[in-house]
Amino acid sequence: ALLELARAEPGPVAPVPLLPAIERAIVTQAARRVREDLEFAIDIAPGTRAEIRPAVLRIVLANLIGNVYAHADPGPVRIDVHENRCRIRNRAAQGLGGG
Repeated sequence: ALLELARAEPGPVAPVPLLPAIERAIVTQAARRVREDLEFAIDIAPGTRAEIRPAVLRIVLANLIGNVYAHADPGPVRIDVHENRCRIRNRAAQGLGGG
């Protein structure tokens, strides 16, 4: 992912709608990896935007969602925005016994 970021197409920072970008990353990664034991719960307002280069957002989300498919414990994966930060949480990442 770091090499991809270094090679990312240059461009201006823009307000990119976050919800559709996350949904696209989930669908794209799901097509590459079969995990029927994950349930995504996305709590992001439809108008939420990230000020970022679109290519960089695609690369970062592909990496993060790919890591979810590769390493998450079975069960819920929660994605939300809290205090201007996008969070992706699973009980494996939290170190807890229950989601």
